[in-house]
Amino acid sequence: MSQGEPAKTNLTPAYLSYRTAFREFDYGSGAAISFVLFLIIIVLTLIQRRVISDRDPVDRRRGRWRRRVPEGS
Repeated sequence: MSQGEPAKTNLTPAYLSYRTAFREFDYGSGAAISFVLFLIIIVLTLIQRRVISDRDPVDRRRGRWRRRVPEGS
């Protein structure tokens, strides 16, 4: 809508990739921006999955958290 104006404050990486590739006809740079954005999303997803897997598992049948019983108890 505002195309990044004023001073490119609304310019997101996805829109930057689109604008670079299809409006400025610089397909290589647009693809590189998209690839870097893809890598950032993958890294953040892996971090999030690791953080969430450290929590207690959810008992989906009852919809509540299960307590972990310490081994040896």
